[in-house]
Formats: sequence, structure tokens, C-alpha cells
Amino acid sequence: MHPLNEKSRSSFKADVRGPWLTFDMTLTPQRLHLQPSSRILDMGRFDTQRYTQLLSVLTPNSGVAQCMHYPGMTPIPDGYDEFAHTHAEQLDAAWSDLCPAYALAIVALGSYQLPRDDAEMEVLWDELGGGSTKLWPDVRPVVERAWLWLEAHASQPRDPRLS
Repeated sequence: MHPLNEKSRSSFKADVRGPWLTFDMTLTPQRLHLQPSSRILDMGRFDTQRYTQLLSVLTPNSGVAQCMHYPGMTPIPDGYDEFAHTHAEQLDAAWSDLCPAYALAIVALGSYQLPRDDAEMEVLWDELGGGSTKLWPDVRPVVERAWLWLEAHASQPRDPRLS
């Protein structure tokens, strides 16, 4: 006869240990019961300073990188952030409205080599415009000016299909 059949009154208790969690398990003929253990697993010391440094690398808080749809989407050339901030100041527009336009320009011309016709760029702006309050016709000149800067400062020849 099995020790845990209907007539048995015995139960089985055990610790279930995973890499980060520990459970107390009780198995009776009627049910299996798992309960988080009161024991604490030692996962080592949490280093707040290193965690903060990691977050600062993963989540840029200034420049065009903060407006990329995904962190690290494409490399930012040297001087591009300075150009973008200076250009935005000349236009007397809010950085939060224009930063996504500079990000879109570099993504379209950069490693993704996205199409640059007006209709497709408008769709991309709707997708990648972030929190900007500007519509595509408002940011088109910003993106075109950014393309001129990027082409003038390109370290390698661009694909001729992008023209």
C-alpha cells in the first residue's frame, strides 16, 4: 500500500530550494501545499553604487541617446549631441519636442538605413516620435538639417540608395 493513499494519515514535509527562493512543502493525501519559507537566502551584498553606475550607462539622461526608441539603437557620432542642442536652441524650441527628431534622423541614416521618403518618414515619426508634441511637418526641417550634419561629418561613405 502506498504511504500517501486515501486511508493514510501521514504527510511528507520538505524544503524546496531554488536559486533565489525557498519553499516549505507539505504533501498530504488531499493536497500539495507550498509556502514561502521564513528562511532568508544569502544572495550577497547589494552594491548600490555599482547599481547606480549600471543604470547611468543603460539609461542616458542627456543628449540624443535619451530619445532613442531603444537604448543603444545606433552609435551617436562625436559632436552630434552638441550640434543637436545648438540647433534646437537656435530654433527656440523645447528639447523634449526636438530630441526625438534628432534621434530619428540618426536612426534613419545610421545603422538601420531606413527609407527617407516623406510618407514613410511620417509613419516612422508617428512610431518613434516619443513624447514630442510636434507633427511630422514641424520636424521635417529638423530631421533634414540633422541629415546634412551627419552626412558632412560621416566617417565612412553612405549607401547611395539613401539619397
